[in-house]
Formats: sequence, structure tokens, C-alpha cells
Amino acid sequence: MGKIYLIRHGETAFNNGKRFQGQMNVQLSATGIQQAIKMSEFMKDKHIDVIYASPLLRAFTTAAQLAMAKNMPYKILDDLAEINFGDWEGKLFSEIYDQEPEEFDKFLTCPGNWTPPNGESFVQAMDRVKRTYAFLAEEYKHGKDIALVSHGGNIRLQLCMLLDIPINNMWKISINNVSVTTISDWDGNYIVESVNEFHFLGDLIRKGSGNIRKEV
Repeated sequence: MGKIYLIRHGETAFNNGKRFQGQMNVQLSATGIQQAIKMSEFMKDKHIDVIYASPLLRAFTTAAQLAMAKNMPYKILDDLAEINFGDWEGKLFSEIYDQEPEEFDKFLTCPGNWTPPNGESFVQAMDRVKRTYAFLAEEYKHGKDIALVSHGGNIRLQLCMLLDIPINNMWKISINNVSVTTISDWDGNYIVESVNEFHFLGDLIRKGSGNIRKEV
């Protein structure tokens, strides 16, 4: 049996500014770095065999803090990248809502049947999630403890796959910055032990974090 720890990156200026990040390379804010350190302290005594991170700056910077705490390297796994939001990347949520209210509503209510303009569909992003788990199963035979440092959208899709939740319900799951979600891997039978743990942040917890209208 192994465990899989799903860890979201720390806070960025885009999180605070309520902007779509997608696959833009946005760096962690000062608070985000502090959050990553707090997460690493929380994870320090948990056994981890390997750390994988999204290729995006905010994710692998978060993974680097965990790697330093564990005195081990981290590896990049491209399929852990966030959903590509195409033309919406870098734009304010409010700007999209004002200019394209119908599209914004589809994004919130039926993402599984919707594609961002010039972006990646959520179904395509789910294919990346499935490739991730196929790779991990082949590489480690379900017997290692693995940390996956990625993004809010990617982690929600992982949980949809693991729990057989329709993609259209993905925004009903809160995933805060640097939260830890723990999965037990019983020879390919995945059991969710805990979701969205972030109590270790203490006074670094931001009100409203995890709300899709604030945190895409």
C-alpha cells in the first residue's frame, strides 16, 4: 500500500487579485512562500518516497520547499500542469463575467461540457490526470508514498476521477493554497482519507480561499 499526497501551490498575486492563471508562469507571493514553508513543516515527518511537481513556477517553487524539508529532490511531471484557460489567462474574473457572462456561467456550472476560448477542455485536462495515475502505477506498482504538487483545477479533477464525480461538479470541492489531500493506494483501489487540510497555516489562512469565484 502507498499514499498519494495532493498538494496545491502557495498563494500568488493572481490568487489575491482574482485573475485566471491557468498555465501562465506566475510566481509565489511572499505569503505564498511562507505558506509553502508551513506546509513543508506539516509534511516533514510524513514518509515520502518521491515528489513530483507541475512544470509551472508556482508549483515547483512550492515543491522545492517540501524537497528541502525532506532533504530529497523533486521531479517535474508535465501532466500535473494546470488547465490551460486560453484567452482568459491573466484576466480578472469580474472582467470575464462582465464581458462574457454566459461563458462564465458555463465555466462555473458545466465545465465538463465547456472549453475555454483557445484553451484546453476539462475533458482534455482529465486525460492528463489519467495519464498521471497510469504512469505512477507503472513506475511504482502502487507501493510508494508520493507527493504531487500541482494546482486547484488539476487536484479537483484528480478527485473527480478517484471518487467518480462528474466533472460538472468539480467546483463543489474546495482546494485551498498549499492544502494537503491524502489518498491511500490499495493496489489501485484509491481511498480518500482527507481533503483540503490547511489548518497548519495558522494566521496565514486567507478568508474565502478555496472559493472558485476567488481562486481559479
